[in-house]
Amino acid sequence: GSFATFLLFCGVAMAITAFPVLARILTEQNLLKTTVGSIAISAAAIDDVVSWCLLALVLALTNNSSGLSALWVFLTGTGWTLLVLLVVRPVYVWYLRRSGVLRGREPSQIVLFVTFVMVLVSAWFTEIIGIHAIFGGFLIGVIVPHDGGFAIKVTEKIEDVVQIFFLPIYFALSGLKTNLSDLNDGTTWGLLVLICVVAFVGKIVGCSAAARFSKFTWRESVTIGFLMNCKGLVELIVLNIGLQAGVINSKIFTMMVVKALVTTFATTPAVVWLYPAKYHARIDDQDADDSDKQSAVTAADASAGPPLSILVVLSRIQQVPALMTL
Repeated sequence: GSFATFLLFCGVAMAITAFPVLARILTEQNLLKTTVGSIAISAAAIDDVVSWCLLALVLALTNNSSGLSALWVFLTGTGWTLLVLLVVRPVYVWYLRRSGVLRGREPSQIVLFVTFVMVLVSAWFTEIIGIHAIFGGFLIGVIVPHDGGFAIKVTEKIEDVVQIFFLPIYFALSGLKTNLSDLNDGTTWGLLVLICVVAFVGKIVGCSAAARFSKFTWRESVTIGFLMNCKGLVELIVLNIGLQAGVINSKIFTMMVVKALVTTFATTPAVVWLYPAKYHARIDDQDADDSDKQSAVTAADASAGPPLSILVVLSRIQQVPALMTL
């Protein structure tokens, strides 16, 4: 039973894609508006959701020796998820609408207090039932509405502290747990190479085959495979959870961290080499082809009467940048 749990955890660790890291790579390589970039980012989002669900199952199995108690934990977690989505979310949205933050007003300290209490309570509950605190926090993050830029404003209020203080600490703690002296014999190094090979082959072959099946060219398909293979911070979070729960030991943790670094570092050079700018198929180019076909009709419409005019009324100065961008 424990080996099956370990195997499932390794599968999750191999399969997960670092969504934030992928988004950063696509932005830096100017690939976000390409067909390859849009497919990769969409697939990564689905990949992450499925992986987190599987990780919750792994932790439920790990923390409970019998299959029945693991099933109980998983059903309790599912019940809590449904409660948050179907009961807590409507009440929370009603409260936010009443306080005016969904119409663009700056969130008050009380609104932020209520939001953080929800995060902490949800994290406490998922930790108590035996999954992990991170799932409770993630669940509340899912229900925070984006209307009126509320989610962005909450993020802006906390991101400096998180990025300047908490994130470096998290990386430092992960580094302290990574004991490179564990890699002290030929067998371990052989296993490390094998893990890296499995990570590359499994992800790249699988994703490339799926992309090729979806009528992408071989060059685009392999690029999507490499993009999906980047791990980064999300992989570190998964590995730390696994180490903390006792699913993996420190030696395997170290090997998996090295694997995560190798796959992430390899992503950008591989994508630059495989998919240079001259091969980029942009989404708006395809739209332009469609517009060419309609150009004659548009010209006829234009000659038939005066051009269409639209009057836009702005109620707040904050709306001007968005309109200028449009």
